[in-house]
Amino acid sequence: MTRHPFASLMISSGEDINWAARMMGDRVETVLRHYHRYLPDKERRDGARFLERYGGGKK
Repeated sequence: MTRHPFASLMISSGEDINWAARMMGDRVETVLRHYHRYLPDKERRDGARFLERYGGGKK
């Protein structure tokens, strides 16, 4: 009963996913598959980093 709260709180707080996975006894891939929505994007600029890096049509 504590796995979901632990994982969601740790990941949303910005803790290292590798560490959270080890604490849960899971693989990183498993944790990401189930808890990816809790990864913080502090600026909420989804996709902006990609566009900044690869141009996205802007010059």
